[in-house]
Amino acid sequence: MIWLGKAIGFLHNDRLLQLLECFRKWSDRQWIDRVKLSDKVNDMAKLLLLGLIAIYIGGVVKFWRGFHRTNFSQGRVYLALLWPVLVLANRSYRQNFQRALKG
Repeated sequence: MIWLGKAIGFLHNDRLLQLLECFRKWSDRQWIDRVKLSDKVNDMAKLLLLGLIAIYIGGVVKFWRGFHRTNFSQGRVYLALLWPVLVLANRSYRQNFQRALKG
């Protein structure tokens, strides 16, 4: 009878080990999926950053070329480089920026 109890306990422990092994494999697989998702998010973030940089540089170039259409007479460099902040913060600059882009 003791032998039967030990056999059942052994089977029970073996089954527990199998379940733990399955869980480990599942959790490893989930981790791999998270890593793949993380890589996709990183790639998308890089693409978004590249797009924002292109828009920024495009705005600088367009403002620089159209500066003569604005009411500004000096400060071309800092007005061109700070265009995103000034467009959001200053109505007069926003109007002049639009004039510069229309060329």
